[in-house]
Amino acid sequence: MKRLLPLFLLLLFAASCDGEGQNVHNGNETDTGQPADTHYLGDMESEDIPVEDPGPSFSNQLAWKVVDPGAVEVWNALTGMTYDDGAYEVYVGGGFGALAWFDSRDKKWRHANLPETLSINSLWTDGPDYIVVAGEDGLLKRRFDFAENGTLDWYNDDLSTGVDTELDAVHGYDRKNLWAVGPGGTMLQFANDTWTLHSLADAGLPNNPPPDFTAVLALGPQKALITTAGMLVTYDAGTFTKDEVTFAGYKLRAIYDSGNAVWIAADKGTIFKSVDGGWEKHQANVYSQFKALWQSPEGVLFAAGTQTDPTVWTYDGNAQDHWDYVPVESPKFIKDAYPHLRVDPASRITGIWGTSDENAYVCTKEKQVVHYAIHP
Repeated sequence: MKRLLPLFLLLLFAASCDGEGQNVHNGNETDTGQPADTHYLGDMESEDIPVEDPGPSFSNQLAWKVVDPGAVEVWNALTGMTYDDGAYEVYVGGGFGALAWFDSRDKKWRHANLPETLSINSLWTDGPDYIVVAGEDGLLKRRFDFAENGTLDWYNDDLSTGVDTELDAVHGYDRKNLWAVGPGGTMLQFANDTWTLHSLADAGLPNNPPPDFTAVLALGPQKALITTAGMLVTYDAGTFTKDEVTFAGYKLRAIYDSGNAVWIAADKGTIFKSVDGGWEKHQANVYSQFKALWQSPEGVLFAAGTQTDPTVWTYDGNAQDHWDYVPVESPKFIKDAYPHLRVDPASRITGIWGTSDENAYVCTKEKQVVHYAIHP
């Protein structure tokens, strides 16, 4: 009887939450990343995902290594967070609602998969206790303690947005100010605890055809930049403006704030940098279709995406606009002796993030997360 009582209370609580239509619990969560004395719905016996199979020794060389996040899915998004003590977390989201993150402090992967099998296209986080995802069929959810009862659960924001088409990007300035955008001119802003769908007419943007928005960057409580093909849209305190001249002929695919500049990644191997109120164009490699940007604390910009071979391009800000590149590939001994651990040579990189020039992660559509570091 003692073993059945907690289960009965658990089911009773779950039934009361389901009635509100907003709280969707993930019964597949294997570790919450929270203190061990905190109890979570459906997490009767929390189980850590072990760190990736170490495989063969890398002999302390700087190299790319395939890691095991505890799921094998197409990975569409990757981001991370650093802390004052040097610890960090890496988050990845992808197909079939897969969401995982790695904590460098205990070297464990944790999962909080969606209750649906919708694809996660983008994610933003303010830590493991607040994660926002956007994706397939208008998917838009936040994972946080919205009931203020010590339980982390998925809140169905997509029930109130009225959007059932793809959402390709989500970004937040903070927990109270979020944006999500997608094809068909979809622009969603979260402020004052409410999602607002901005119309193209009110924004003074074309509707025939409507722009397919690809990325968004929240720069403040009332400021955001939104990208699409050949155009950058700026939202500032309720007013929309557009720049169709600077970016004409380019499909803008990613936008990133490095702290001292805003960077926009495009096709044709082109990257734009904000300079003195304008934009400076940089050329890395004409065959690259850039999809992800990140700048290391050392000041080196990393750009990744798709091209003939998986490659990360780097730029240290020199006046000659010289770009170096780092092939995303396994050491030869991995290719020869451990084919199941080799980096897929046809990888299409969808996300990049790290903590230094010698500690970075990428995720790919070929269902891999790859770690660039000095491996033992």
